[in-house]
This record gives sequence, C-alpha cells and structure tokens, in this order.
Amino acid sequence: MISGVKKCIALLLTLLCILAMYPQAVFAAEETSQHETVKVGFFAMDGYHMMDEKGNRSGYGYDFLRLMARYWDVDYEYVGYDKSWEDMQQMLEDGEIDMVTSARKTPDREEKFDFSRPIGTNNGILTVRSDNSTIVDGNYSTYNGIRVALLNGNTRNEEFADFADNKGFTYVPSYFDTTAEMEEALQSGKVDAIVTSSLRKTNNERIVDKFGSSDFYVIVKKGNTKLLYEVNYAIDQLNAVEGDWKTTLYNNNYESIETKNLEYTEQEKSIIVQYSKGNPLHVLCDPTRYPYSYNENGEMKGIIPDYFRKIADYAGISYEFLTPATRDEYIAYQKNKETTDMSIDARLDTDNYAETKEWGITAPYITMQLARVTRRDFDGEINVVATVDQTASNSIADAMAPGAEKLMCSTRQEMMEAVRKGKADATFVYYYMAQAFVNSDTTGTMTYTLLEQPTFTYRMVVSSTENHALAGILTKAMYAMPQNLVEDLAARYTTYKAAELTFVDWIRLHPVVTVWVLLIFGWLLTTMAVIATRFSARKKAQKAAQEKAEKMAELAEYAQAANKAKTAFMSHMSHDMRTPMNAIMGFTGIAMKNNPSDEVKNCLEKINESSEHLLSLINDVLDLTRVESGKVKYNQVPTDLKSITDSALDITKGFLTNRDISFKIQREEAKIPNVLVDPVRLRDVLVNILSNAVKFTPDGGTITFEARCQEKGGDGYINMHYRISDTGIGMSEEFTKEVFEEFAQEDSDVRTQYHGAGLGMAIVKKYIDMMGGTILVHSKKHEGTTFTVDIPLEITDKECNKSDTGFSEKVNLTGVNVLLVEDNELNAEIATVQLEEFGIKVERAVDGRNAVEIFRNHPEGTFDVILMDIMMPVMDGLTATKAIRALNRPDAGIIPIIAMTANAFAEDVQRCLDAGMNAHLAKPLDIEKVKKTICEHTIELYSKE
Repeated sequence: MISGVKKCIALLLTLLCILAMYPQAVFAAEETSQHETVKVGFFAMDGYHMMDEKGNRSGYGYDFLRLMARYWDVDYEYVGYDKSWEDMQQMLEDGEIDMVTSARKTPDREEKFDFSRPIGTNNGILTVRSDNSTIVDGNYSTYNGIRVALLNGNTRNEEFADFADNKGFTYVPSYFDTTAEMEEALQSGKVDAIVTSSLRKTNNERIVDKFGSSDFYVIVKKGNTKLLYEVNYAIDQLNAVEGDWKTTLYNNNYESIETKNLEYTEQEKSIIVQYSKGNPLHVLCDPTRYPYSYNENGEMKGIIPDYFRKIADYAGISYEFLTPATRDEYIAYQKNKETTDMSIDARLDTDNYAETKEWGITAPYITMQLARVTRRDFDGEINVVATVDQTASNSIADAMAPGAEKLMCSTRQEMMEAVRKGKADATFVYYYMAQAFVNSDTTGTMTYTLLEQPTFTYRMVVSSTENHALAGILTKAMYAMPQNLVEDLAARYTTYKAAELTFVDWIRLHPVVTVWVLLIFGWLLTTMAVIATRFSARKKAQKAAQEKAEKMAELAEYAQAANKAKTAFMSHMSHDMRTPMNAIMGFTGIAMKNNPSDEVKNCLEKINESSEHLLSLINDVLDLTRVESGKVKYNQVPTDLKSITDSALDITKGFLTNRDISFKIQREEAKIPNVLVDPVRLRDVLVNILSNAVKFTPDGGTITFEARCQEKGGDGYINMHYRISDTGIGMSEEFTKEVFEEFAQEDSDVRTQYHGAGLGMAIVKKYIDMMGGTILVHSKKHEGTTFTVDIPLEITDKECNKSDTGFSEKVNLTGVNVLLVEDNELNAEIATVQLEEFGIKVERAVDGRNAVEIFRNHPEGTFDVILMDIMMPVMDGLTATKAIRALNRPDAGIIPIIAMTANAFAEDVQRCLDAGMNAHLAKPLDIEKVKKTICEHTIELYSKE
C-alpha cells in the first residue's frame, strides 16, 4: 500500500508540473554553512507591517515572510520602518534592499521590477471618521466636495479619480507622505476622508466604499532571477502545504475587533447612562446548571454569570443578579416582566421566537455540546436514562436513548448521581457539567463522552419592556472580549485540584495500584531476595513495554501526520488541477464553436481528447487515494438494480460509438427486487469493467454482459451475479494475479497504446471489497478476458428515490440574470462566454465579499441565480452563501445558489449544501449540465413554450 501511495503522489506531482506550464529550474543549494541573508523593505503600515516598542514585529507582511522562511534557508534583515512606500521602491531600484512585499502591478513598475506569484488580494478603500454621519455609504451626492487625503506616489490615486468620475462626485485632494500623517489629518478634521489600501488596518474609521480589487506581489530588482526563483519556490510550497494561507493571514491581521467599528455611538452612550448605578439591570439565569450557572449562598456563580460580569463592566452597565434557588423560581422570574429585565442564558437558534416575544437579542456567545455521562463499566446499552422533568430534556433523552425507561430527577446533578449509584445507565448533560462532575468524582467510577451533535447556541435576551439597543451594546462588548474567554472561565470550575484528594479517595481512585503495593510489601517481608529478583525482572519488562508503547505511539503519530498531509495534499491537488483543466477544456470548446479551419479543428480535437484523458487519470488517482485513506463511504440506499444496470449499459454504448464491436446483453426477465446498495459505487464497478473490455477489444470482436439475480436461502439477501467477457487482447495467467494492484499493466506499451494508468481495476477491487463481494478473472493471451462479480445485497421494502426535474431541452434561458462569483479571470471569461450563448445575462463578482455587496446593493429580484466558486480570497464561497442567506430581504432565502467549483469530493458537495446552496457543479464544467442545473432551479419562473 505504501508503494501505491508513493506512486500516486509521484503521478500527481507530474500532472501538476504539466498543468502549471512553467519550467522548473533545478535548485542546487550552495555548499555553505551560512544562511542566505535578504534585505527586506519593512515600511510601517498598521495591519501589514507593525513593530512595538520592544522591537517585536507583526502584521500580514511579516507573517507572510515567516511562512516563507519555513521553506527557504534565509535570514531577513528588515530595513526602512521609518520610510515611505515611495522610498521603498527607490531603495529597491538603487540596490539598498533586495525585495519588498505588497506591490501591485503597474506598467511603470513592471519596467523596473520583477514580480513573484500573487501573495494576496486587496482593494482601495475610502474611509471617514466613525462619528461622521454626513457622508452616507453609497449615496454619492453626500460625497460631493469632500476633502480627501491621498498618499504621494500611490497608484490608488488614479483609480480613485476614475472611481469618483464614474460615480459622479467631486473631491478636494490633499497629499501626504505616510499613512500615519493621513490618519492624523482625518482624526483632527483637516480632511473628511482618506484613500488607502485595504491592507491598512482602520482605526476609529468607517469604510464607505471600496474600489479596484487586485492581486499584490513580492517585487525584486529587474533581472534578479535567482532571488525571484527562491521566493516563488517558497510560495509554491505554501500553496501546496499551508492550505488557504492568504485568507488565514488576512483574518488574523484584519478581521479583528478594530474592523468591527466597536466604539459606542453617542446614542448608545446615552442608553448606557440610563442604566447607571441608580437604575441597574435585573439579570436572570438558571440556578441549576453547575458549572454554567448556579446559586451559592444567595450569589449567582458560574461560567455564564462570570462572562456577563466581564461584558457588563466593559460596557459600563450597572446590574443586579436575581437569585432564584430552584428551577421553578427561575421559571417564575422568566414570566414576570416587572422584575426581570434580561435573561442571559436563552437557547435560541434563530431570531423568530424572540421576535414573537418582542425581545432584543445579542449575538451568540457560547455554543454548548452534549456529553453522555456513564459509569466506566458501561456496556453500551441504555435501558434506563436519567433526565429532568422538562420538555427540552425529555426530547434530548428521546433522541439520544430512544425506547429507554426514563428516571426523572429534579436537577442535573441528581441525574449524574443516579448514574454513579447505578440507578440509570446514562444521562445527557452539557459538556462542562459532565467535565466538572467526572473530574471531581473521587470514586473513579465515572466517565463522559463528548457528542458532536446536537449543539445548542446561547444568547442574551433583553425584555420587551427595556431598550432593545442594549443587545447591540452588549454584543459590541462581546466582540471586545479575548477569544478564549469562555474556555478560560470554564477552567476555573472544571479543573480538579489535587489538594482536595484524601488518602481514602486516592485508594478509591487507584484500587489496583493499592493492591499491588500491599502485595509487594508482603513479598518484601517474606523474602527480600525473591522480591528483588522479581522486581528487577518486572522493571525490565515494564521498561521494554514502555519503550515499545512509546515507539508504537510515535509510529501512530507519524502515520496520522502522514495521512493528514496526504489528505490535505489530495484536496489541494484536486482543486489546483481541476481549475486549469477547466480553462483548457473551456477555451477548447469555445474555439471549436468559432468555425476553425480543418487543421486547427484537428488540433483542438486532439487537445480535447488529451484533456479528457488527463481528467480521467486525475479522477482515478484521487478516487484511489481517497478509498485508501477511508474518505470514501459506502452509503446504502433503497435502489432499483435494473436502473443501475441500464445506466451502466447506456454509458458503455456511448463508448462503442464508431467502433465495430458486437455487444451482447443477457439479462433475467424476472423482476429484480429493490435492494440496499450504494448505486454510485456499483455503477462505477460495472462501468470500469465494461470500459476496459471496450478499450482492449479490437474492432470485429465481441463483448458479452450477463446479469443474474440468485436467491440466498430466504435470509433476506440476494446474490447479484455479473459476468463480463470479451474477445480482446487478454492477459497471461501470471498477470491475472496482479491485475487488481495499483498501476498494474502487463506490457510496457499498454499505457501509450490504450491510454491508461492501471488504476481502474484497483478501484473496482476496493469498491467490491467495501460491498462484501468477490471478483474473479479468467484470461488467455490473444483470446480474451472474463470477469465474474458476485455481490450479496439486502432486500428492502422501501421505495427507491426517483426524481423528475422536469428539465426540457426547450427551456429558454434568454433573459435569465446570473451573478457569477469567480476569482479566476480565465474561468470567469469561459463561463461568461458559454452562458451568454444561451442568452443569459451575466454580472461577475471577483470574490465572496464582492458577491454579497453586489447582491445587497441591487434591488430585490435583480438576479435569478448565483453561480458560486468556493475557494476565493477575501471571502470564500461557503461564507458568502451564508451571508447572502442571512440578509433581511425576501429573495435572499430563495434565490438558487449553485456551487461551481474545483472542489469535487463528496464531502465538498455536502459542505456546499450545509452552507445553504441548492446544487453543486464540479470543474471542469460541462456546460450542458450547467444549463440543465440552472433550468432545474429556475424552471418554474422561466420555462417558456
């Protein structure tokens, strides 16, 4: 298997080199013990290049340099923190520094400098002071005559001039040498707005507009090819290994509290004054949820009250906790609007219920997971489940332990005690409750298991009698809190202190160790010599066992790391190879439709044929590796076997087009019952075997397909028997033993003549093994081959899933408006051309954030469908989809959003659907499938006679 993985990786690297279409120089490291020293331009820009009083550096640009240093034997010398961006360019040109990051491409710069691969994307931004209410976002009449600060020598200046001209407003420019001077001018009122890059972190500012999205790069002096190669080499490693590192760097350095514009407005400050010392908020939380919230001697304690104290103190709001002693008192307080101003532990997944109660609600601040609490001797069967007498917990108990007898308790603590005493087999409580209980259990009999689902989101609720703007004030305070505040607060309640452990407790926790101590003591009293000998032998055995365990753990860790690395590698390869394949196949298709000459048409047909072959190889390698890593799941569903067979045979008949091969089909007339099977895997098995038969059978030959359903003694199963034979080239008896191995090919010229990598039958064998079946092969050289497949399948009475989309080739898509979200210029151009051929109107967004802005800023009903890429800078497609669905307008929840992405695995499809998308299309795109999918989701609105 290891050999197969190595072959997979080697083939993938070869394919990637072909697709990248640039020469790879052979890197020969200098034989020296000294690291290479590179002088880097490090100019001050808040968010991009920063340095504190101790000389500690940070920011996007710094983090990027440190990432590169992982893959490059380099030491950096940082130069010019007190210099301007214009100074940096001159210093690079004069040879005072070796490279600068964050440069955009301009004709003038391209004459002087060489550019690396892209290292990020940014925009120009127009910002005003946070308290400026006269300039309204997008209302360009309010922009007229504004005083704008611009940076000397910045290419954004011309872009902003074009932007202002296009939007129809005038401005008065003022020029500065540094962004710090511009910020000071804005805050002091010398200017109304400033124009900078989105790579600068804003401070007490509000972004009113963006313009001119583009990539930025590392630049070196023209002709410094050695340094440029080393930079590009390091960037290539980041792209292959570090995931979506550009988005990660951006989020780490810019998606911070400052970007949320958290300063309280004058209106909010006036509300805070209302809740001063003389008029405190009366705050309520459940007293029975230790350690989340509980009443101790008339004082509310726990994770949630502590968290609220932090944010209320930050906001300057006065408060008093109500102190119910029981849950019944807590519920009575909830119903009393006169005594309760807000509840801080409301379990709300959406705003709908709160709206009916006229509540104000904050953002979510904690997501609680369930844990199953059991004794350590739990056998897996829950006959009795402990629960509390309330609707929510009843539903949890029903869901997690269906059919179990319920033991009703008054508190959750009592529930867990019931499990400890053996009165119940299990109970389900929130994670920190379980952790605190088990960690403090001195008997050592209890354990808990964290459950991934369900999860419960908690918010704070402002009563209908109070000012709902309090929710926003508290939300801002939440965003200002440290990221791990909840976890830190929880540790105070869930960490068990060793000092609390008595000697008796220790014996209870370690009974086996106690017995051993007593035995050893007894042996010492009887004979020191024997005990010494045995003790020495035991120590040696323990040391050997420990060394073996440590080695096994180390090997397991290496294997896990290798598996994660391979999984990440395969995910990136899938995306990175399919994206250029989409461009190759897309432009080939466009060229074919433009009446090329016969010679050009012949070339295009060969390009298309080679592209399809290359895509087939990519799919085979990725599928095989995913099976080996356990990513492919066998999903059994009720299925009509006849429809699977029909589909496989139809695909095979397509392979036989323009071939002189007799295709004989022998099938039982008796009705084959519905069975539980994974239809995709079964069809792949049949299609792979049949396609091999077509590939290796010369014209004039015969292929025979037999399918027979065999009863299996009335045990609820059938045996599905397939026999596929051909009169093709055959194989030797020796090779039939290797045919299911990866990359297996008998003759050296097979790969060239028949265009294969030897992976198809390996995939077939692994799929059949997953289904519990068998496959046999019989073959003779120059006579033919027969494959026999037997698969046991469970009979089911359930209906098969059959869908009729109502798609018709007559559907007219003329006038359908599409928002195309695609960051890759080539893929955007291809999709636009192909869609416009059907009369579709296309508007493009360059990334997810741009898509959300375009959709929000256009009237309801402007767009009929959104085609959404997934991997994009600034904001990915999944996040953008969630943001669109969350917009407060009717079409946001119903507009079809279709993924159009190189992320083509099953889990990628599921992530798209979970994010709120309607369908998934994998690159390279099949334009007919694109058209059909658009029709399926817009047919009710746009079908025409």
